[in-house]
Order: sequence, then C-alpha cells, then structure tokens
Amino acid sequence: MKLKFLFSFCLAATLSASAQQGYLDGIEYFKADQFDNAKEILERNLNNPSTDKALAYYYLGEIALHDKDYTTAKADFDKGLAADPQSALNKVGQGALALIQGDEKGAKTLFDEAKKINKKDAAVLTAIGRAYFNADPVKYAKEIEEYDKQAYKANSKEPSIFVLRGDREAANKEWGDAAANYENAILYSKGLPEAYVKYANAYFNVNPEYAINKLQELLQASPNSALGQRELAEKYYQNDQWAKAASAYGDYIKNPNHFKSDEVRYSALLYYGKHYDESLQLAEKILGQNPTDMQKFQLMRIIFLDKKDLKDYPGAETAAEKFLALNLPGLKYSSNDYSSYAEVLQELGKDSLAVPALEKALELNPDKTDIYKALSSAYSGAKNYDKALEVY
Repeated sequence: MKLKFLFSFCLAATLSASAQQGYLDGIEYFKADQFDNAKEILERNLNNPSTDKALAYYYLGEIALHDKDYTTAKADFDKGLAADPQSALNKVGQGALALIQGDEKGAKTLFDEAKKINKKDAAVLTAIGRAYFNADPVKYAKEIEEYDKQAYKANSKEPSIFVLRGDREAANKEWGDAAANYENAILYSKGLPEAYVKYANAYFNVNPEYAINKLQELLQASPNSALGQRELAEKYYQNDQWAKAASAYGDYIKNPNHFKSDEVRYSALLYYGKHYDESLQLAEKILGQNPTDMQKFQLMRIIFLDKKDLKDYPGAETAAEKFLALNLPGLKYSSNDYSSYAEVLQELGKDSLAVPALEKALELNPDKTDIYKALSSAYSGAKNYDKALEVY
C-alpha cells in the first residue's frame, strides 16, 4: 500500500482544556499563512469571554481580504472598531482594504489615523508595511522600505519587522536570507510561533531534521501552541517518520484547537503503527460524527483494513463491501483496496469471489507482480487450474 495515499485525506474536536490558547491559536495560524485554519479557530473562539474581539475581528478581516471578500472584510474591520474604537490594527485593515480597491489617498489617511492611535508603535508600522506588501510588493516597494525603516527606528527588536523581511525574501526564493530574518524574529521574541514555522518550511526541503529540530525548540518555548504541535506532527509525517508522527499527532489532538481532519490522519497513523484496536475505535467514533465525504471515504477504508489485520475476516468483508460501494464523486479506489478485499475473501474460502477483485486490482496497477501471484492462487482455489497456470 502506498502510505501517502492512505493518509492523504486530511483531518476535530474536544479534550484537554489545559492546552487551550483560544483565539490566539487562530492568530498564530494566520501569521503562518494558514488562513482557513485561522478562520475556523477564530470563529470557534469568537464568543469566548477571554477573546479580544477587536483583535479577532481584525484577523478575520485580513482573512476576508486574502479571500477577496471585500464586503466581509469591511464588516469585520468595522466590528473590530466597534469593539474597540482605539484599535489601530483595524484602522490598518480599513486602509489595506482601501489600498486594494485602488484608493491610495484614502488608504494613506487611514494609515495616518492608525499611527496617531499608537504613536511610534513598530508592530503597527510593520502592519502598514505588510498592507503595501500584500497589495503589490513591486508597485509599493518604496512604501514598504519606508515603513520598514520607521518600524526599525521605533523598535529595532520588534519581531514582526523580521518576519516581514523574511517573507519578502521568501517571495523572491532567497531562502537563506529569509531563514536568517526568521531567526532574528525568534531571537527577539523568545518564541514567536510563526517565525519558527516559516523557518522550518524554508529549510525542510534542504535539511528536514534541522527543520524538525526548530519546531521542537518552538514547543519548548510555547508548549501549548496548536500550530507548533500540528506542524511538528506534519513534518514527521512528511519525512516518513511514521511512529514519531503518530506520537506527535496523539499529543496534538488533545489540544481543543485541533481539526477533525487531524483525527482522521491520526487514526491512519495508528493503523500504520499496528495499533489496530486504537485505530479502529477512533475511526468508528469519528464516522459517527457526521464527517465530510472525503473523511468518510478515508475512515471506512481504515476500518476495513483494521479489521483485516485484526483477522476479523467476516467483519472485514462487510466493511470492505460498504467501503467499495461508496462511489463518492472525485474519490478513487486504489489497487490495494481491491487486493486487500480479495485477501479477506480468500481467507474466508471465497476464492471465486476474490478473482474479480484481483482483476480490478490489476486493472489499476498492472505492474504489481504480487497481484498476479494472488490471482493465480485464487483461480487455483476456485479449481480453475488452466487459468491459474496461465496467470502464473
């Protein structure tokens, strides 16, 4: 089985409140450029008493800007200012919206109002620079440089300055310079999650172990960061360190700010680690929680395979038949799905039924010699010796 195929459908809910950062996890996801994840967590925590609504609405507005949903962006920035009329960042958000809509003069006025609220605030100045960067890094190169200088003069150790510098270098594929700037952000912040994550992403394809070590450092500094927990698990997974990925996912899904898709992946990793009972229990639990079609497809595959490897062949046969009858749009079965089903049928002495399953497996992967051997065996078990010899 191609493990990447098994785990490719991504991954929920609840548990240990001690690990919760609330809406702050959403901000971390936003700053790491994971906008959909950020939106889900910000909205999930919006009405919590501990949530700074002005700040939450600013980031929701920025996500809407990224999605080109300008009506929602305006509404979110307005809500942010209603929650706190002195929110400089929501003024920056309004200015960013004006800039994207071509109103440069109006944008400048709003940026100036933001600067008056928080005078010489390096983070606000950097946010204005980022607004120009997001609008058009080439057209507004002069403005970006000017705000970089102003922010650095206001506070030369403001981490967001170096994150934006790193992003500018990364946009030009200058990975070494980008990583150096992220390193500075880490140094001055003593644990800025997005800097660690962006640093790890810049280095992962060159030196995956070095990137993983950086994420381990992040969790030492910020052990409750859902972003850090998830990124470490993902990097183990991407580097084919399955056992470590399963362990890291096990820690991560105890965080209240995890996603259902992550539970699905954890169930698959438990299967790969031969923890079949745990994998089966988790997969059946999630299946009863109204998963998406994609998640349902993956969960039913895991349940079938778990039962097969637990040698519950009657249960595996029933699970396989349900799984192979799904026929959901856009989701495709693998050669392994059919060959595994055939294996179950042969264990039950149903060789004649295993034959069409193996023929389907060969149709999907004609170069896999093990399937020919299994098909020959199935023909033999069905007493079709001529066909068995031909296939062999």
